[in-house]
Amino acid sequence: MEVTLSPRWTRTTPWRQGQVLGTESINALKLVDSEYLAECAVVVISHDCDVANDNLIAEPFVEVVIGRKVAAAKGDFAWGKSPRTLHLEYSRADGRIFIELVATQKTLIDKNRLAQFAPDATYYLSQKSLYVLRNWLSVRYNRAAYPDQFINRMKDTKLDEKLANRIRKYPDISTVFFDLDRGEERDHSDGSPYELSVILAYAPDEESDLTYDQVSSAEEEIKQLFVDRAYDSKTESWKGIALRQCLLVSEDDITIAQSRKLSQWRLEHLSLRADDDQPVPYGVHG
Repeated sequence: MEVTLSPRWTRTTPWRQGQVLGTESINALKLVDSEYLAECAVVVISHDCDVANDNLIAEPFVEVVIGRKVAAAKGDFAWGKSPRTLHLEYSRADGRIFIELVATQKTLIDKNRLAQFAPDATYYLSQKSLYVLRNWLSVRYNRAAYPDQFINRMKDTKLDEKLANRIRKYPDISTVFFDLDRGEERDHSDGSPYELSVILAYAPDEESDLTYDQVSSAEEEIKQLFVDRAYDSKTESWKGIALRQCLLVSEDDITIAQSRKLSQWRLEHLSLRADDDQPVPYGVHG
């Protein structure tokens, strides 16, 4: 009697971070309920080194996010702006496709169970998109914490919501940096305004001038927003938050040293509302 051995996990595995599971493997591994099979997309998020590790005592699993296909990327979920939800761009033969990943929808797959399957080769993830995925995975555990008083002032003036609404109009703006009080810790319990600089970084492409033209109005629009919400023209003074400057710059023009001095502002409240308003559509099997 011939015995067929199941494939075993080896260092030559074709699996890598960002790759997508095919429908056959999703179904066989019972990762989602069958009624959601057509719309779901499962993405590997384990680091390449952990994926390739064939010491199954040390690294027995591959971590994935169970996501879904969406028609287009929302501005507030593109480029990793939200730490909870990401719209990640892939290429296929018939054009672009976006996969929505929610950070809480992670699960583990036994490597020896996954070994019998290959990634879905119809999905191509560019290096830029892979960088976005890696950055999004890291910022959930490493994001700036702003003073409660500053957060409250942003909320009380609705600057947080209004600023988010402005940013979402410009999907090419990849990152919003805050420089608060020039990096110093200051006491504002006396009501003195926080000094804020906003840096808007946009992602250039081959036609960088065209990209700039598409986002150039954001700078003045956000300056006016802060004037409308936090400036008292009668006393000619700022209330709570003083906008010192708003700058629009290309990602190519920001040095690593500069980015380390700045803190990234993310669309936290939008992602929280999204999590509350959209129940998870998949039955994840343990």
